[in-house]
Amino acid sequence: MARGTCPFGEPRTVWNLKSVAQCHIADAVVMTATAVIGVGLCAMSEFDPERVRQALGIDIPKFEIGLQLLLVCRAQSQPRLNCLPLFQLVEYR
Repeated sequence: MARGTCPFGEPRTVWNLKSVAQCHIADAVVMTATAVIGVGLCAMSEFDPERVRQALGIDIPKFEIGLQLLLVCRAQSQPRLNCLPLFQLVEYR
């Protein structure tokens, strides 16, 4: 299979759009899981896939890079959030 086509024969641009959409679904699951364990996560969707491919040494035509994730652990514990109680935020009439 030539680079530029997907396994189903669709143009590469259509295949990329479908693949990236699937990446963002997986990203939502990863974001939820990292939030639960206290790890920060930033999804970076604006990047040059060819430069990332070169940096990682990925030269396999069937793989596309659709999303980058940056995972961050805090050096210190998360500070306590100072949120107001609901009754101070909402006025019932």
